[in-house]
Amino acid sequence: MKGRRLALAALNQQWGFRWQQLPNVSNWDLAISVILLSTWCVVARVGGLIGLMPVLLMIGASVLMSLGGFCQWYSCPALRALGWKVPRRRFLWIAIIAGLSAAFAVSVIVRAAGMRILGEPVSLAVLIVTVGPIVEESFFRGFLQPCISAIAGVMPAVIVAGVCFAAIHGPVTMLQFSCFTVTGVAYGLLRLRSGTIAAPLLMHATYNLTLLFFS
Repeated sequence: MKGRRLALAALNQQWGFRWQQLPNVSNWDLAISVILLSTWCVVARVGGLIGLMPVLLMIGASVLMSLGGFCQWYSCPALRALGWKVPRRRFLWIAIIAGLSAAFAVSVIVRAAGMRILGEPVSLAVLIVTVGPIVEESFFRGFLQPCISAIAGVMPAVIVAGVCFAAIHGPVTMLQFSCFTVTGVAYGLLRLRSGTIAAPLLMHATYNLTLLFFS
């Protein structure tokens, strides 16, 4: 095992990668992240067809399962491991301003291309501003980014997590993919600077809420 780590470290040094210690995240962290992310994907696909109450029941069930895992199955501080810490006040303001600015820029670009920004029913509009950012930031910036960072370095992790974030939204044009990727990278950078996912979560929610008003 020691020889394997030395070999990995040598490979990282050879390619200019920065080796970091893996985050204190257990298999339950991954399982719960997958449950929440899967629920969010299902809701995003069929939420407009089944109505608000079934959507809330699905989300509530997944959240309760997650809370059960947090309370009973963890030997490590899972919430802190995923980056759930209170950021410094200045990062809260940065998150709000960045979310507003990004939404305004994206709306201008998308409208100039003659495309519609958002056209979601009320049930999904509520989730887009609340549960969506919580689930996505917990997984992409809380779990995925630190794990990739431990192998490939900080900036590659930010970029890869941003690309994965864009891909899972199912963009149909290169413009949409680029917008999702840029915002995903911005969330990742804010995660690095603030040391918490609360700041990118606030930026994400502000961004989504602003886009809803522009739609």
